[in-house]
Amino acid sequence: MGFLPEKPGYGTAAQWKGATRMSATVYASGLLTVFACVSLLHAAATTGAETVDIGDLYTSNWRSGDFSGTALRTWNAAGDSFSFTWSTTAGDQIGRIGKSHDSDGFGVRVDGMRDNCVMSTDGEIRNLVTGPAGFYMFAIYGWTHEQNSGWPSPNGWNNEFYVIFQHQLNLGPGSGNTTIGSVTVDGAVFDCYTNDMPWGTPNQTQWLAVARDHAWNASVDLKQVFAYWRTQGLPDEYVVDLTWALEAGPGSRGELYLSRGYHTGDQPGVSGIARSLPGRSRRNRRAVILPA
Repeated sequence: MGFLPEKPGYGTAAQWKGATRMSATVYASGLLTVFACVSLLHAAATTGAETVDIGDLYTSNWRSGDFSGTALRTWNAAGDSFSFTWSTTAGDQIGRIGKSHDSDGFGVRVDGMRDNCVMSTDGEIRNLVTGPAGFYMFAIYGWTHEQNSGWPSPNGWNNEFYVIFQHQLNLGPGSGNTTIGSVTVDGAVFDCYTNDMPWGTPNQTQWLAVARDHAWNASVDLKQVFAYWRTQGLPDEYVVDLTWALEAGPGSRGELYLSRGYHTGDQPGVSGIARSLPGRSRRNRRAVILPA
């Protein structure tokens, strides 16, 4: 968005995907993936900005060029819990966990998502403090691109998207965003916006769907949100990145705890932080990651 002018700083694919891996099993239904990570025996944590692979998941902490502050990310071996403790003094940072283009099962275009593609999590916030000029957002966050590939140099993927459940930030009139109407998903209203980012070639675009009723226990049928964005001009591109994310600007600090991961809604009793990422096929009941 207009408040993220340095997103090209994502840089190379190496900055997105780390070297630490553990095995995972995946259950795929349409675009949805249910998985449980099984190889790590203990919880892990990092205070750095590096990207770490957790089986078919990854966690990253993007930081703007002028960032000053601290961050702590933790996750467990089962992949069914994640925390992000942050304090942003200057600049901007994003703590997140999810899947990217090379995760097992990726290769699904927006129109290929199946119906009832629900992505949800149980979220808890603690010790949240935001100064008058600060901001934060809790969202489903990711990108689409015309190819199912890594971050291309120099300008990156084409379309950045946010489905926002909590925020302290002006996203409407006066923000620079363009209003494109609203969509109602299972009774919940999301106001939608776009924002052109001129550094791309062609220009990259941000797509926003902002829940009118804020919640940390977040849930949405992504198929319906993407279907509405499609009517407003979003191309039928591959979903190349899909995560839960907390973005925090200056003067913001707090602790976010996520559990019950990407819950598909139709797979009760199956745990895993990435349960509702979409994927592309049912073959071997595997290989699917994004909600579909």
